Amino acid sequence: MAFNNGFPMTYQPVGGFYAPTMGQMGQMGQMGQMGQIGQVPQIGPMQQASPQPQIQAPLPSPTTPQGIIWVQGEAGAKSYLVAPNTTVQLWDSENYVIYLKSADASGMPSMKIIDYKVRDAESPIHIPSPDAGIYVKEDDFSAFRAEVEKKFKELASNDIVTKKGEKANEPDA
Repeated sequence: MAFNNGFPMTYQPVGGFYAPTMGQMGQMGQMGQMGQIGQVPQIGPMQQASPQPQIQAPLPSPTTPQGIIWVQGEAGAKSYLVAPNTTVQLWDSENYVIYLKSADASGMPSMKIIDYKVRDAESPIHIPSPDAGIYVKEDDFSAFRAEVEKKFKELASNDIVTKKGEKANEPDA
C-alpha cells in the first residue's frame, strides 16, 4: 500500500523551489529600481563580501557535426539522415570517396559523389594546360599546306586516272 496520498512520488530537495538567477542586466535593473546604483556596500573589518554568482552564457549548440563523419559505402551515405537546409560531408571508410549530402527546405535529399586520390608529399603535381594540343607548330602546318596544294593541282589537271584505268575528265566517244 502506497502512502503518497495521490501525489507522485518524486524527490524534492529541502528548501523547495530554487528561482533561476537573473543576469547582470537584470540585477542592475533591479538595483536601479531600488535606488542602489552608485552605492558601494560597506564591509567591516570582520565581514567578508558575499560572492556574487558568476552567470555563464549557455554555449551555442553546433548545428553541424564536428569532425569527419564516416560511412560504409554509398549505401551508408544514402541512409544517412540530413536535416533540412543543411549539407554534410560523408567520408567513405571503404573507398577514396567523399559524399556531399544536402537537403533542401522541404527535406528532399540530394547527393554529389567526389572521388579523390591520395598521393605522396614528394610526388609532383602534373596539371595539364587546358590548351595543350590545340595549336599546331608552324613547320607542321607548312608541310600540311604544301600537301593540300599538291592535291589541288592534281585535281585541276586532267592527269587523274580512275580505278578503271580511264582518265577522269575524258569525254566518252
